[in-house]
Amino acid sequence: MSEKVECHVAKLGFGTKAAKTANLLVGLRKASVAQQLKPFGLTALTLDAGWKLFVNVTDLRWEKALSKPTRKADVVTEADAFEGEWVPVIKIVLQAHYPQIADKLFAEIVRTEGKAAAISVHVLLERLEAMKTGESPFGEEGKQAYEYLQTRGLSDEIVSDAKNGISRLTSVQEEEVSVFDEVALQAAEAAMWGFYLEWSAIARHVIKDGNLLRELGFKKRSRVRTPKPLEIVVTAERAIEAPQLLALSAE
Repeated sequence: MSEKVECHVAKLGFGTKAAKTANLLVGLRKASVAQQLKPFGLTALTLDAGWKLFVNVTDLRWEKALSKPTRKADVVTEADAFEGEWVPVIKIVLQAHYPQIADKLFAEIVRTEGKAAAISVHVLLERLEAMKTGESPFGEEGKQAYEYLQTRGLSDEIVSDAKNGISRLTSVQEEEVSVFDEVALQAAEAAMWGFYLEWSAIARHVIKDGNLLRELGFKKRSRVRTPKPLEIVVTAERAIEAPQLLALSAE
């Protein structure tokens, strides 16, 4: 294979290579194709080996897709979202109906953004839990205030989801490690593509029927035009080739 062809092949993506290999494998099982390639070693075992190479690659790529770690939600983003949506509502409702509880709940808590928001929301959620159970300094009125907040949309599920997100602040962040064998995938793709390159080259060399070649996934061969022989015009002085004669007549 020339350097030019090798360079072109190297640029092909997996999707293109897989499609070409699949088209070739489907075409090779056709009787009119198999009969012409049988003298060159094409057998049922050859086809079976080709299909196994193809399936192995697709299975490995599927395994790779499944092995990608799921991106964990950003704690800071979750805190910002809770603070932006629910903190104002909690404050407005409590100030309107339970002003003393509101003062206790938001004491020393200021509106923040970014990493600081996660800490502020963590403190607020801890205080909401104390309100819910009537702990000091909220007492029985705190329980009533919490129940009232629930009627305004602040469900236990919303609070629980926020707490679960913020709880990751207290745990050591783990590195996301993929255990997928990338080398095995590359080797499998190389083996599949090697099969294609070998049998596509043999097929294009042996098979002359354009329709069969198209069924194997090859484009129609461009027709090679035979150059027309030069027309010789004999004059009284000398023999002049047709193109030269035209040039002379134009002068």
